[in-house]
Amino acid sequence: MASTTIGTAVRTPLPAGVSSYEAEKQKEVQRSTTLGQSEFLKLMTAQLKNQDPLKPMENGEFLGQMAQFSTVNSVGEMATQLKALSDQMSSTRLLSSGALIGRSVLSAGNYGDLRDGQSLDGAVRLTEPVDGATVTIRNAIGQVMETFELGPAGAGDYPFSWDGALGGGANALPGRYQVDVSVRRGGKTEAAKALLYIPVNSVSMNGQELVLNLQNGAKIPLSQVTTMSFYTSLTGLNAAKAELGIVSNNIANVGTIGFKKARAEFGDIFATSPLQNASGSIGQGVLLKGVAQEFSQGNVAFSQNSLDMAIQGQGFFVLKPNLTSNQTVFTRNGSFRVNNDRYVVDSSGQFVQVFPVNDDGSVVATGLSSAKSLQLPSTAGLPKASSKIDLGVNLPADAEIIPQQEQYKSGAAVYRFDRN
Repeated sequence: MASTTIGTAVRTPLPAGVSSYEAEKQKEVQRSTTLGQSEFLKLMTAQLKNQDPLKPMENGEFLGQMAQFSTVNSVGEMATQLKALSDQMSSTRLLSSGALIGRSVLSAGNYGDLRDGQSLDGAVRLTEPVDGATVTIRNAIGQVMETFELGPAGAGDYPFSWDGALGGGANALPGRYQVDVSVRRGGKTEAAKALLYIPVNSVSMNGQELVLNLQNGAKIPLSQVTTMSFYTSLTGLNAAKAELGIVSNNIANVGTIGFKKARAEFGDIFATSPLQNASGSIGQGVLLKGVAQEFSQGNVAFSQNSLDMAIQGQGFFVLKPNLTSNQTVFTRNGSFRVNNDRYVVDSSGQFVQVFPVNDDGSVVATGLSSAKSLQLPSTAGLPKASSKIDLGVNLPADAEIIPQQEQYKSGAAVYRFDRN
């Protein structure tokens, strides 16, 4: 059977206001896979209407479902806002990084450019002590243009600079030159890594990572750069990245029980000596001094677990990793359960510590060293037979008085009373 294919050029578009079956089907799929607040409330109302009248839904369970939906909805909205914030921060970092173009970064390589009025700068990086080192600069045909000698030295970076000056007062032509480094150690000579200051041609983004595109064709992530001529700008970008990471972590843990949000604490960097007037010094960037947690009171949520607890105000739950450990752990997370040995533990299996009490429940010691792991008893007490019953009854006023005798007969039944 022959088939006919209709080209796109001869197809007649649908009139305005008329949609195809596939488009409507796709919209229906999107609607059927999305549960909004109105759909949730309809389901909740139907659940209330059709609940068992002999076992109605508890208030705590109803509030728990509402709180769970509210939390999920809030997390979804915050995720959208976080993505928008992340995109905005990425755009801001990319725009701010435009100031890095034209600056130089210390990068591993053997080829550098000598420019008019500028020097060819670099450094020798030693990872361990050496007896000596030699820096050799050659032109395009391999002719030696300059040599720098470094005596015995320990581990570290040792800078060098060549302004293009040659013997006899002549100057080398601008262009690309090869830089080789050799070190001597224990009577042996071996090659070492040469580091050169290479200008930054452009800046790009690789995901959330800022990448420097160097003049020699190398691409270096900003996080891997340790030395550059624009260190002050780098500290600002790293500080913004650190603050965004802390905010992201706070949002990511919105559903973590007992989590306390954190904030970044920054400090200005100054390089001054005791004999220098600090009031006239210019700062050299910003430094992340630390990450501080804010131990404020959070919201208390309902749960169906009778061992879930919360602290109102200041304080921590005290835990131990195991029964014999001397290590003490503090937490605000009050989600506890009972293990197979009847000890109250958290989700990681750490044991809850409590103060010892006597038979009437009074605390006998309040020192942290006297705390012990909480273990629930296997029974609620020793079994004991009943020996006495106090019975109070309400009899009709016109009822017959029971005669003062040991035996009382009512119809065919005979009752015997022991008044002792």
